[in-house]
Amino acid sequence: AVAAARSTFATIHLQGLASALAPTDDKDVILWNFPHDGSRKLGNEAMINFTQSLFTWLYLVAPGLVGVAVIMFWILPIPRSLQLSALYLVEVLSGWSCLELWFFTASISLTSLRILCDSLLADIELCETLAKTGTVCFSVNSEFTSDTWWMILAAILHRVMIFVFISRTKILLTEEVHVTFTPSKSRTPARSVASRREVTFAVSPIQEVVHDT
Repeated sequence: AVAAARSTFATIHLQGLASALAPTDDKDVILWNFPHDGSRKLGNEAMINFTQSLFTWLYLVAPGLVGVAVIMFWILPIPRSLQLSALYLVEVLSGWSCLELWFFTASISLTSLRILCDSLLADIELCETLAKTGTVCFSVNSEFTSDTWWMILAAILHRVMIFVFISRTKILLTEEVHVTFTPSKSRTPARSVASRREVTFAVSPIQEVVHDT
């Protein structure tokens, strides 16, 4: 996840007459830089700082914390009370983690960037006149890098890991035990009822899973 956050997801190219008049370098889309790049022109300083802090929390801090919490929970043997607290913490952090959401929305936005730009300029007379001469008034094109697919896969696996961890941990911490009993003064046949038994890991959860298998 850290490598995905620091790698270049896509590159944006400015094209057309506007690019020729004011040459600019291509823009690399990097998740690690997005909180700064995505908020620096949103308004006054207070708005910029708030948005930058929000983006940093949603796309970087929360995904990192939930990943560390999952790894530590499954490796370190801790008391049951702390195990339950860690489980609740992971559930809360998973709700704030938007790592895979950033990659999905960025993919959709980048693939739609040129379509949106061309549609906005379609009714401008000057741009239509230049287009007849083979000159593009203004256009923006984006290209995904060779790392794009594994970055999206890493974000999806991050979410799958959280889902598997929460579901599996709930099963391990509270499991069903079927108890068979026969009423003493009745001809009612024996019945099997389910009760819930709390389980405390004497070792780390990952060792408990290995032991069960």
